Amino acid sequence: MADLELRNFTKVYQAGSTDPIIGVDDLNITLEEGNFLVLVGPSGCGKSTTLRSIAGLESVSEGEIRINGNVVNDAKPKDRDIAMVFQNYALYPHMSARENMSFGLKMTTNLSDEEVSDRVERVADMMGIGDLLGDKPKELSGGQQQRVALGRAIVREPQVFLLDEPLSNLDAKLRAHMRTEIQELQNDLNITTVYVTHDQTEAMTMGDKIAILDGGKLQQVGTPLECYYAPKNRFVAGFIGEPAMNFFEMEVDNSDLLSDGIRYSLSESRFDSVRGEGRVTLGIRPEDIELVDGSGDHTARAKVNVIEPLGDINYMHAEAGGTELTVKIPGERYVTEGSEVTLAFPEDKIHLFSGETGDALCNRSLPTDESFSAQLSLHD
Repeated sequence: MADLELRNFTKVYQAGSTDPIIGVDDLNITLEEGNFLVLVGPSGCGKSTTLRSIAGLESVSEGEIRINGNVVNDAKPKDRDIAMVFQNYALYPHMSARENMSFGLKMTTNLSDEEVSDRVERVADMMGIGDLLGDKPKELSGGQQQRVALGRAIVREPQVFLLDEPLSNLDAKLRAHMRTEIQELQNDLNITTVYVTHDQTEAMTMGDKIAILDGGKLQQVGTPLECYYAPKNRFVAGFIGEPAMNFFEMEVDNSDLLSDGIRYSLSESRFDSVRGEGRVTLGIRPEDIELVDGSGDHTARAKVNVIEPLGDINYMHAEAGGTELTVKIPGERYVTEGSEVTLAFPEDKIHLFSGETGDALCNRSLPTDESFSAQLSLHD
């Protein structure tokens, strides 16, 4: 095991005579040994570039990458004691599963053939593919190929485990199953792990901590629940969570927030957080909006456009004050498309962001339950 640290890591691509392209800008992350970090963000945000730089497949323009306190900027990939699993598995088609799993050991270690074979068989049994070692990749299913690729990395017994969107080629059901398997493996092996994905559901369910990137810049790093309930800015709030957080652009008028057809009165404590702001963005998650009868300071009329039934819940897509929004309602609650409803936005459930910078001015109140607080601060 090893700890991993990125200090002011920057990656710049110089494209001929054109202006340089900054792939990653001044990234600082510290990962303790045995932790599971997920790098998440939209395409082009710099997450794969960061992973490849840790692996030594990309050079470092500025800053440092440290493994167990040692700067590895100039170390060759084979000297970093890391193992990487790629999106496309990268299995040799002419080799059996056994040969694929043992190839790296034979190339980079002095282990005897018997020791290599013992290690491969032990890991294959752990991965549930012990009876497939004689098969070639074309004879294996997608999930089996993924297990071979993971096994090939595990037999290396690396200090750091790197995974670059390893589940993106699998169907939804198998992805969910493999997510659980990878989590269990990481817990059992206790290997420091960095996992890259664009899927925020994977990020929320798999990582001890998640790091959200956008445009090469780190937006927030924290536990999944911290990023969900206490986002540092509007980008994080909108990216983490499915369906996404609803946003209303509002003008500040004394202690009221105003938009088309909506007046939202703030309590003194909430108003203090927006004092001095001319415009703010009010955010609220779909599950925090309530269907109510009557009206009040924190309600608005909305027209129902579409209902998406999912069994236990329905997603109601509506429009209020010229803004489209999504509301999560119980599956047994009957609402007709085209009807008008009254929605309540509880003040203790709203988030407020600066209209100028997008930074969070205040986040929703958090449950006081001790077990929830423990989850929120996990590995913090």
